[in-house]
Amino acid sequence: MLRLIRGDRVIENMKTQYMLVFQMMETIVNDISEETYYKKIGGHFFWQQLLHALMGSHFWFRLNNEPFVEPFLDREYFPEFQQEPDNVMPREELLGFILLIRAQVDEFFDNKTDEWLSQNSALYPKLSNIEIITMQIRHLMYHTGYCSALMNNEDNYKMNWIDYYGN
Repeated sequence: MLRLIRGDRVIENMKTQYMLVFQMMETIVNDISEETYYKKIGGHFFWQQLLHALMGSHFWFRLNNEPFVEPFLDREYFPEFQQEPDNVMPREELLGFILLIRAQVDEFFDNKTDEWLSQNSALYPKLSNIEIITMQIRHLMYHTGYCSALMNNEDNYKMNWIDYYGN
């Protein structure tokens, strides 16, 4: 495999890039004001934007093609924006979901090789594993930036950029 990224292995770099964005999303969940967290902004509740962003990783970072069981259906949070939620997701529950996703991501990347990146995804064979990973980096990055901009407007919040070295 062509080395386009400096460092150890490409797979490790892919996980690092994902986790840097994930950490920024987690910071938003921890830093947002109570008022903004529960506020409807941009057509959806702020917390629903965060849940949606995380749900993509929960779906795509499964290890095999078992049927997906969507969490929170019983609570009717509707993370895919198909309708207005019937209930409100408390921040503590979202933080618990973040911990679950973090463990799922660790398991997804565990014991993988650079060669695995070019193999077809177990979930959707038309895409390679690296396409799934980069798709989730882009998805999480988009929603992190969007939520950061909403926080800036609502709370005058300026999120710090976390670079490759954790600064």
